[in-house]
Amino acid sequence: MLIMTEKGIDAFLSTKVQLGADVSVAIGPIGAGAAVATTDILQFSRNKGIFGGVAAEGTVISPFNTLNNAYYGEEMSAVDILVRGKARNAQAGDLRARLQGFTEFGVVFAFNSAKINSSALSTLDYVVNTLNATPGITMDIEGYTDDIGSVDYNQELGKHRAQSVKGYLVSQGIDQTRLTVKTKVSEFKKT
Repeated sequence: MLIMTEKGIDAFLSTKVQLGADVSVAIGPIGAGAAVATTDILQFSRNKGIFGGVAAEGTVISPFNTLNNAYYGEEMSAVDILVRGKARNAQAGDLRARLQGFTEFGVVFAFNSAKINSSALSTLDYVVNTLNATPGITMDIEGYTDDIGSVDYNQELGKHRAQSVKGYLVSQGIDQTRLTVKTKVSEFKKT
């Protein structure tokens, strides 16, 4: 779902929203043209074969407050979680702290290489242990490069680096559906 308007955002931050009544909805490419300009939400579905007319109108979406409150250990609204950033789960504190360190140092690769250095294995093993201890957590893996070379080449190298990390985590028993590969090209040059 892509929320296209302020009205759509406000509806999703309320206690419940009914598609088609509280907000307008268009289905994927069917909503192309003038309808897209005025619709609050675009909904897409990835299907194989024939796409039958799936109607989202009438669908009611509401937060599962019982689970949110249990997870965060206190009452949390959708606005608290998504907008105010007040939601914190104490059980994830150690993971957040360790991952914050990874954002600064991460898994360092040799120039022009996607091979994991042996020095990175203790970091990756910690990630494996943490993911095993917290089965509900998913992880985005970003592959970075410097900006030497073409953007296309660097994006491909970054993808290979992220896939190397994912491959290692999967080889250690982490379910690959919990891991998403992303790539970025850094804005600094290698010195």
